Formats: sequence, C-alpha cells, structure tokens
Amino acid sequence: MTNDGPDMIFQGAFDEMQRGDKKADPKALAASLGFTGGRIKTLETGCEVEVHFVDDTTAKVGLNNYVYTLKKL
Repeated sequence: MTNDGPDMIFQGAFDEMQRGDKKADPKALAASLGFTGGRIKTLETGCEVEVHFVDDTTAKVGLNNYVYTLKKL
C-alpha cells in the first residue's frame, strides 16, 4: 500500500498528460474521478495493475486507457 499524489496514479498517466499539455492538471483530473485531497491510497499488485481507493467503498482501476470503478456493496 502506498499514498500517491494525483500525478502518480494510473502508473503516472496524469503526469504524462501534463507533460504533453501544461493545462492538464493532475489534481483536477483526479478530482473529476472522485479523488479528493493530495494523497491517494493505492494498492500496488506487482502485476502492472494498481487499485486506487476513492474512499472505503470505492476503488478505481485503470486498464487499456479505461478507468473502471469498483464498488463494495
């Protein structure tokens, strides 16, 4: 488990987007997906899949340029 900044979630995709377009703000991009605050709890699986927790019942996973939402019922 780690606590990553918005620029590092989804294997650094938001940081990469900002390098290509300075207007792409990683914090704003993360907020558009429901993440709040400066640190995001992340489970690194070691298999190139990361699970990013929005809260105690919601997680996001990025795969093949899609973001999937997992909800605990």
